[in-house]
Amino acid sequence: MILTKEKNKERSKMSNVVAIIAVRMGSKRLYGKPLYPIESKPVVGHLIDIFKKVPEINSIVLATSDKEENKVFVEYAKKNGLFCYVDVDHNEEDVLGRLIRAAEVVGAEHITRATSEGPIRYHNIGKVIKHHLKTDADMTFTEKLPTGTNVEILSLTAMKKAYEFNNKYHCAAVSLCMFDHPEMFKIEILTPPKDVQKLEIDLDVDTKENLLAIREIFRNVKKDENGFVKVEDTLNFLKGKPHLIKMLTSGHKSEGRIWQ
Repeated sequence: MILTKEKNKERSKMSNVVAIIAVRMGSKRLYGKPLYPIESKPVVGHLIDIFKKVPEINSIVLATSDKEENKVFVEYAKKNGLFCYVDVDHNEEDVLGRLIRAAEVVGAEHITRATSEGPIRYHNIGKVIKHHLKTDADMTFTEKLPTGTNVEILSLTAMKKAYEFNNKYHCAAVSLCMFDHPEMFKIEILTPPKDVQKLEIDLDVDTKENLLAIREIFRNVKKDENGFVKVEDTLNFLKGKPHLIKMLTSGHKSEGRIWQ
């Protein structure tokens, strides 16, 4: 029901690692941002394609709330051979709880988490997952990458432990509890090469400015062998383009619900 690719021999020996993407239409800055098209494919579709190429990920799941406007994700998942978990009778802001409940439904032991509005990801996802499993970590991620290009690997056990704090801010931000209480969780941090340590650059589609800039990146940056835009090539392209850098600088946000 939820598998997106054939299992290889190594995958059967691993813990069940599932990429769970929290999606919703609502947003203060850019309504419906996971579905904005970039080169004829929605933003979340680019992320799904990236996850499909990671052999360490067993399956991919969308997780949304039961609001009427979010039914579009159920249909999108169905058309693309994915499972969409619908969190019935729960607060939409309780993203941590939603991911836990989705993980329980599909039998996930570890969750690969990424924002639904990030179409560009650093290429070490498989390495992060392997490190996470080898070290028996609660959370593993790569530091200092451009905003929106990272992934977090979280153990379901640790997520449930964080959920016990019953803090609405922790529930909305998913991994915030682990950052706030490092003494209670085993956190593994990978450090990337210095040339991609650009945390101030925001490659999430979170505003109209981000969207227009990322569309320009996709038009001009050469894709890799899988058809993906790489973080390194994106940063090289941005050199000498201050207008794009300004549009992609974290904190440069515009308000309002817009469609384009």
